[in-house]
Amino acid sequence: VQAHINAVAAGTPVYAECVVGGMSSQKQKRLLRRHPAIVVGTPGRIFALLGFGEEEDRCDWLKASLKGLRHLVLDEADRLIEGGHFKDLTKTLELVYSSVERKQQLQTFVFSATLTLDPRLQRQGGSGELKDFLVLLFLLVINNCTIIVQ
Repeated sequence: VQAHINAVAAGTPVYAECVVGGMSSQKQKRLLRRHPAIVVGTPGRIFALLGFGEEEDRCDWLKASLKGLRHLVLDEADRLIEGGHFKDLTKTLELVYSSVERKQQLQTFVFSATLTLDPRLQRQGGSGELKDFLVLLFLLVINNCTIIVQ
């Protein structure tokens, strides 16, 4: 994603940095000090850089930059609720939405090629995490955010 953004934005001052687990958080914090226009990251690393993880992983610039956030893109939405990511996602979104100064200007885009409501789950009372995720999407719509579910 980062490479595609940087290719499209070549010749402009806009560029993206990528923050992912498995790479040095110190190096990634140095990259973020350059104040990229776009930050692409995995949920776990974004979660840590926003200050929910170890103290040394926190990136004050990233947290402070949330005030002016205009676009939030959540890709692979179905995977965000798998494997214990849902609580991290919820905390991260709560921080993002409480930090943004111009909430009416924030657009949230949620993408998933495979998110479905399995009728078998509905008959059995539903999946708690899927239900919570859909409630979260509904709350985003109520708060004048743009939601795109693919």
